[in-house]
Amino acid sequence: MFNHQRSKRNRADPIDNSNMDLMELYKRAINRPTHIPPSFIILGAQKAGTTALFQMLSNHPDLLPPHKKELDHFNVDEDYAKGMDHYLSNFPVRSLWRKRSTFEASPAYLYNAGKVAPRLRSQLPDVTCIIILRDPVSRAFSAWTMCRDFKSGSKPQPWHEHRTFRQAV
Repeated sequence: MFNHQRSKRNRADPIDNSNMDLMELYKRAINRPTHIPPSFIILGAQKAGTTALFQMLSNHPDLLPPHKKELDHFNVDEDYAKGMDHYLSNFPVRSLWRKRSTFEASPAYLYNAGKVAPRLRSQLPDVTCIIILRDPVSRAFSAWTMCRDFKSGSKPQPWHEHRTFRQAV
């Protein structure tokens, strides 16, 4: 009975490598790369520090960042409809030799929490969410300053803020 259970487990669990030599393990990894799902996701208000935290964590030797910062997979319906394989393709491939984690930072997830939360719970039930907030007045002033500075040469961009801070708030 023990042997039957073990052979059944080997068929169901392709990760079980107790009976494989290193060359076979290597061949499997090459032929079927597995992308690492994120261990945690950073959500936050605009101008609250998500980019700074993303950059600092990207430099940690045990963390691998995704290919870009704001994936916005769970709040953009067109991206979400592409499925989890599409989402996970943005993350690094699992290493056979070194265990590392990955993460994502998408501030818009907080703004769209009503849509994002059930999707995250359904697709990544074990993920940890880290929320970054900032003093609302400082955040608003920082956002206003950023929008005020949006210009392309002498021609302002559509999101360029021409009003004073007092007028804008």
